[in-house]
Amino acid sequence: MKQTALLVAALILSASCTAEAPGQTPDVESQSAVITQNNGPKHLGANGVASHMDTYKNAVILDVRTPKEYNAGHIDGAINVDFKAADFKEQLTALDRNTPYLVHCRSGRRSTLALPILAELGFTDIAHLDGGIKGWQEAGFQLTEPCSTC
Repeated sequence: MKQTALLVAALILSASCTAEAPGQTPDVESQSAVITQNNGPKHLGANGVASHMDTYKNAVILDVRTPKEYNAGHIDGAINVDFKAADFKEQLTALDRNTPYLVHCRSGRRSTLALPILAELGFTDIAHLDGGIKGWQEAGFQLTEPCSTC
């Protein structure tokens, strides 16, 4: 019994020690600093996006829904690049990478999948509308009128 207790104590003690040199394993503070410095997409709710648009008047609203969804009503001033299109990535390459973008879809799923593609292509200032256009409407924000000639 004593040997088992000693063995367990030795295992616990050895597990708490690391073979890493000091400074090689980041602590929690430095990990969160790395995340903060990463400058990844900002994840915002509808109210956050609305205030972001006031702050960045030159931001482009990037709607990645299908043209049919877009034509049924969209955030005023949004441009449409269909995430489901075969040339989605190619269409993104035509956009200015230094412009701030507010990205959304219907619920947030497609636009979330678009975020790493935008980052891969070198877009640096991206905000994401969490909850998508549904969240936008639920927060009481309006869409354009549906396009009857589209």
